[in-house]
Amino acid sequence: MNHTQILVVDDEPEIATSLADYLSNKAGYQVFTANDGQDAMALLEAKATSPDGPVDLVVLDRRMPGVSGLDVLTWLREHPSLSYTRVVMLTGISGSQDKVEALSAGADDYITKPYHPQELLARVNTILRPQRLEKQLQRQGKQLAALNRVSNETATSLDAGHILTTVADGVRAVLAAEVGAVFLWEQSQGTLHCRAASGAVSAGQFVRVPAGSGLIGTVFSEQRPLRSSEPQE
Repeated sequence: MNHTQILVVDDEPEIATSLADYLSNKAGYQVFTANDGQDAMALLEAKATSPDGPVDLVVLDRRMPGVSGLDVLTWLREHPSLSYTRVVMLTGISGSQDKVEALSAGADDYITKPYHPQELLARVNTILRPQRLEKQLQRQGKQLAALNRVSNETATSLDAGHILTTVADGVRAVLAAEVGAVFLWEQSQGTLHCRAASGAVSAGQFVRVPAGSGLIGTVFSEQRPLRSSEPQE
């Protein structure tokens, strides 16, 4: 699933909806729409602090009544946390002065109406490509920092409980998971027992797992990593 989020802003709802459907169906982007500049800024502000993260790119109509596309662009470039949001400006005016004005204000690209959807998609993909690489590098940096923290703390601690909790925290951070847990094999009972958990759970919420039972028991029995997209009991 493509987690890239795009906002299409146009004061003609049918144009915004049509373009949103095209970007969603052709490239799998998560696309939102707004029909005026004020609604666009409110949505961008709300998404900035949402669990899904901020909008990655805005396809922005230049001329709208009230708050114009240029007003939204200027607001974005001055925003403390949204200033690097990519923007493609759309306009029905082909004059070079309008293009210069939009690019000078911080637009990443400029397309004149009527446009070919394929060309717009190609430009969107081109603009987003380096951003995806930046996000990947940021994610890898966070993973490396988490691994270093786990390594340092486990190397200097003699407390087994603290070490296991640190490992559970580190695993959750590296995998960007909601829950991390460490299960140890208790041979006397023939089960795996959760000894540390990270996230909105406690170790005591996990039941003992027999070897070969469920995803956790299977991982232990087969001694290999497994990945599942289905919730496990």
